[in-house]
Amino acid sequence: MHRKVLAILSTAIVFIASMAMGSFAGGAPTPRDHAPNLVRLLGRETFEANALVTSTFRFSPEREFLHTGERVRWIDQDQVPDPHTMTVVRKSQLPTSFAEAFACEPCNDALDAHFGTTPPTTRVDVGAAGFGQPGDSLLILDGASIGATVSAPAGTSVFYLCALHPWMQGSLRVG
Repeated sequence: MHRKVLAILSTAIVFIASMAMGSFAGGAPTPRDHAPNLVRLLGRETFEANALVTSTFRFSPEREFLHTGERVRWIDQDQVPDPHTMTVVRKSQLPTSFAEAFACEPCNDALDAHFGTTPPTTRVDVGAAGFGQPGDSLLILDGASIGATVSAPAGTSVFYLCALHPWMQGSLRVG
């Protein structure tokens, strides 16, 4: 029993430390071999009741550089059928701990907006102005892709996360 508790605690410590360092990407960084303005959703999850939960879900690249008015596209290439969101938040709203990831208020708001309808709403607050303001959110289903025009002004960054998996965090640097 003592070994099982140590294993669970060790896993939790590694997970929390990885999130705090911003490096929970499931291994070495992905090389920048992608098309411009394309962000891939990668990773997988494993679950063992009463013992282990791991997730390597991530946006790749984590940061993308583009200009106001350009279109960015996200494509789901992970290894599970989970949907994901790209939900714009203020930098201060990005979870930096295990507890914050599971008490993410903007995540709850986005999930209510996406899944409060049948079928789910794929675009929340992403209107003619484009993608770039807190509250803007896109829902991507398994194996699909979705795009949006970036509306944030030059010299700013747009921070976003997956409302279902808040450790998945990315940013768009607008030049």
